[in-house]
Amino acid sequence: MNRNNTLICAILLAFSLGYIFRTPTYIPPQEQPKLRFNALTHKHPTDASSSDNIVFFHMHLVKTAGSTLNRYMARKYYGVCGHKGYSSDQPLHIGDKPREGKDGEIWGPDLVDFGDMDDRGWHNCKLISHESWAELSVSIIKYMQELGFSMHALIPCRDPVSHTISKCSHLERDLASWSKHNNDSELCHLINTQCDLEENRFNESIIAVANSSTFYWYKNFTEIDEEIVRDHMPLRPFVLPEHTGKYKTNEPYPNEVVREVVQRCGTQIHEYKMKDPYYKMCAQSVPLVDQVPDV
Repeated sequence: MNRNNTLICAILLAFSLGYIFRTPTYIPPQEQPKLRFNALTHKHPTDASSSDNIVFFHMHLVKTAGSTLNRYMARKYYGVCGHKGYSSDQPLHIGDKPREGKDGEIWGPDLVDFGDMDDRGWHNCKLISHESWAELSVSIIKYMQELGFSMHALIPCRDPVSHTISKCSHLERDLASWSKHNNDSELCHLINTQCDLEENRFNESIIAVANSSTFYWYKNFTEIDEEIVRDHMPLRPFVLPEHTGKYKTNEPYPNEVVREVVQRCGTQIHEYKMKDPYYKMCAQSVPLVDQVPDV
């Protein structure tokens, strides 16, 4: 072999080795393709048989820890669709941080622009937790059923007295002033009529149209996760840490204000609100609903 051939062979060998062991090119996150995650066909990593046609519909009712549940599920699973937590069809490089889209919308495990969630659609959702009125909830459930999925409704339940007081706080009603300037009858009437915040989110037709349903005490959503949801959801390889930021929320009333309101109006609020079909249906499955809380 002459010198020229040896040189050529050396060059080819060096090129080949460089090709085989080359360092991968880094692509900045914003230039990476937006990888999609199909939650509806994904099998649970611990149970290969858990890929099924069940889709959960969480009835996101006011002041029943709905936002907390939504964020909790989106940080633990893929396939969550909701205004307060999103992980379905999510660009994988987002990780724990929300991003701002070209039109200013926010996408991330803790918050999605309300209108954008509707526009995004529900076809790739495994758990839907959307702040929607009853008619829209029914239409979403029927849409998913038409696609061949079995819809399981999750309904949070709360006793009407603490629930009503919490809604009064959300609406910034001055219960201390009401208590000071009104007799018992007037105070109870104000609370029963001036703290309504349901926005027509609950309707018995939602229960009727769903294939199955579970009523649960609103604080026990982690138990619902472990007992019902977990085996049907695609678990994230690495569960995101719990949200530590503080969302804007009204401060709860001082204990002495709540204590006085419950002592003066607890029974009246309970009797008035228990006429609502929501509390009636909840009380059949969750006994705590049909009780006046101790203060």
